[in-house]
Amino acid sequence: MEEEKKKEENEVKSKKKNPVCVIILMVTLIVLFSCVAFAGGMYYYENYLNDKREEKTTIEKKDSKKETEEATELTEQEKQALDGIVRELNINFANYYNRNLTSIPNQNLLFFALKKIGFNKTISKEEIESIIRKYFGETIKVNHEPIKCNIANHEPLYNYENGTYTMNENHGGHGGSYNGGADSELNFISGSKKGNTITVDYKIAYYNHCADTCVLYALYDMVGEEKTLLYSTEKNNGAIEPLIYTDDIYSSIKDKLHITKFTFEISDEEYHLKSVSIEK
Repeated sequence: MEEEKKKEENEVKSKKKNPVCVIILMVTLIVLFSCVAFAGGMYYYENYLNDKREEKTTIEKKDSKKETEEATELTEQEKQALDGIVRELNINFANYYNRNLTSIPNQNLLFFALKKIGFNKTISKEEIESIIRKYFGETIKVNHEPIKCNIANHEPLYNYENGTYTMNENHGGHGGSYNGGADSELNFISGSKKGNTITVDYKIAYYNHCADTCVLYALYDMVGEEKTLLYSTEKNNGAIEPLIYTDDIYSSIKDKLHITKFTFEISDEEYHLKSVSIEK
């Protein structure tokens, strides 16, 4: 009897202990899970969120630096370099300044590159692309096609095949050029540099369009259909004299000249034209 009684008491004690053990086990698991979650959270913070915050802070500092970076005046060396580039652009593309640069015809771009390279018997497409990239960066792309003559019934000056331009030997020689611009006189107004961006303003007087050896005798405010004659050396009898641009001539026409604003991006020590606008 006593053994049975003891057995019953042990069973009761065992039943009382089991819930306690279960509770202790659950608490232990909860604490352990909390520790693991905390450790995981700290790892995530240290290795991801903290990096992201540092990256964001760095970007914000860079942006803040850009915003607070002051524009500086152009050096004489920069002015001279820009003058030369703008003159080249004027004589080839001034007719398109009052439109988007992407409106420049593909043939004009190809002919411009051809003149810069030289009229070699063969020219690679990479040479053409290199010239366009030098002046326009990634703003303008060329489509490769035969380079046509705009005078002799648009016959090919150069044929194009398999990445190579080859001179058309059957095309006869003659004068003339693409009428995309004109010779010009630049009158610097202002210019500034901020970061890798240069903005420069000119008042530009354009000569009568000349191909090869014709006489420069008239000045206009623009190129194309909207141009206005500002000055001419033509006589009443139709005779013309070569025009020599002077400060006095500029003084007499400067109030009628528009301001042309050029924006360039500097990359690899090259000035890439990004945009042109004419204040009318």
